[in-house]
Amino acid sequence: AERVESAYEIVSRAVTGTDITLRGVTANGMPDGANPVETATLEEAYLAFMAARGRSDAARQDDETPPADGPA
Repeated sequence: AERVESAYEIVSRAVTGTDITLRGVTANGMPDGANPVETATLEEAYLAFMAARGRSDAARQDDETPPADGPA
């Protein structure tokens, strides 16, 4: 899973027993064993929209630092 996560924009992860399900966005094809979803979530659609415009880094929130005084 870590190798896939470093190569694709992963939106969500779900663990069921020993299985890990990843939902992500890709413009470069899917990894072996992956299946397309029937319906994209709003977040997935937004990431795909931004990635198509070369702006996936701007859409990511991984590097955001929470405010010093906590959530609003």
